[in-house]
Amino acid sequence: MEFIKQSKAWENVAKEAYKAHKKRKEYEELEKKLLAELKEVSSNESSEYGKYRFQKIERKGSVDYMSIPEIQSIDLDSYRKKSSFCWKLFIY
Repeated sequence: MEFIKQSKAWENVAKEAYKAHKKRKEYEELEKKLLAELKEVSSNESSEYGKYRFQKIERKGSVDYMSIPEIQSIDLDSYRKKSSFCWKLFIY
């Protein structure tokens, strides 16, 4: 794959986007840690205090379609939705 060389302005935007990405990851890790702590101090029970509510919500598991024998013989490509693209910023 060929990449187009860009300008210093492009690099500045990429640098800021990468910093934002790293901060988001740091905040996600902090949120995960704090939610685990909240779960612990809530004794694994739905809890509330003041305007905050911490609720345990059950989500059904996803269906493992490949374990359904009838689906094995079906061409699933004809049921696929339109392809989509995403962009990912890398640093090297």
